[in-house]
Amino acid sequence: MDLTSGAIEEHLRELNQRAQEADGLAGPDKEKALSEVAALRAAMRSMLIRGLESDRTDVRRAAIFGLSKICGPADIPLLLEACHDPDESVRAWAVAALGSLRDPSTARALVETLEDPSLFVHYHAVLALRKLPSDAVLPPLAEALSHPEAMVRQRAAKLLGMLQDRSAVDSLIRASCDEEAGVRYEVVEALGHIGDGRALRVLLAALYDENREVRSAAVRGLKRVGSPAAIRPLVYLALTDRDLRAAALDSLRELCGPQALFPVYHALAQQEVAADQVAAAIASQAGYEQGELSLWGQEPFSSMSTAGEAGNPDLNPVPVHWGGQDRWHGQSE
Repeated sequence: MDLTSGAIEEHLRELNQRAQEADGLAGPDKEKALSEVAALRAAMRSMLIRGLESDRTDVRRAAIFGLSKICGPADIPLLLEACHDPDESVRAWAVAALGSLRDPSTARALVETLEDPSLFVHYHAVLALRKLPSDAVLPPLAEALSHPEAMVRQRAAKLLGMLQDRSAVDSLIRASCDEEAGVRYEVVEALGHIGDGRALRVLLAALYDENREVRSAAVRGLKRVGSPAAIRPLVYLALTDRDLRAAALDSLRELCGPQALFPVYHALAQQEVAADQVAAAIASQAGYEQGELSLWGQEPFSSMSTAGEAGNPDLNPVPVHWGGQDRWHGQSE
């Protein structure tokens, strides 16, 4: 048998065709055909295993590709060894093959592949790990949250969020104070996706993280946890943080319903009125004429949040009188 990618694909097609033909037979003819298919598969497997030992990268790539299509539990040691091949394509196919076997005993080794710098390998590792039972994957993933490399900690946290298993909450909470912002972001995102009430204090604390992306993840996560303790912090952000205002309004709407946003819109309008009044007082003390403020008064100094910002089509803005100008304020139809 030839060890090139084209030849391997041809061998696989022949093997599959003969297996299908054998399934259509009966009696002694079927037994004979199945025996021939088994012999062909064994010969092909032996050839592919020899190919994995080659010094040529193209041969190893073809061999691992072929083995990934016919592998069984007996091939797990070979596949685990191939996960350390110097070529990323060989490593990626080996990881994909392990995922196809869905064997819980490979969970720890697959978690270790999160250390691989290749995004190609990482992609297949995530797919493989998501095919395994949670009770096999969660322990090594929780341990990976303490890995010395931030990239591994970040990848582990993200995967725990994908799995959405509540038994991971305590481990994620312990990792929420990681020194790397990227890790904290994935931890907060994961806790938000899981939506367990035990994460409430962590999510509330993350609202004041120095990193904006972490704060944004916390805002999104609070709407999934669903606690009334989130209302005041979210209102405060809606009033004071223009970058997170839309996300805060969206979380408030999810927690309390669309009508709950009206007091926030009213408070925003009052902020604009106060700004007008204070500006006028300062200008007067400084000796400026009121008319000199008119250019500034054409637009609010901050972006007035309307229901549209919160993604709520049921709310329409209506004009609110402000400093001689018509401003916009959310109100139901």
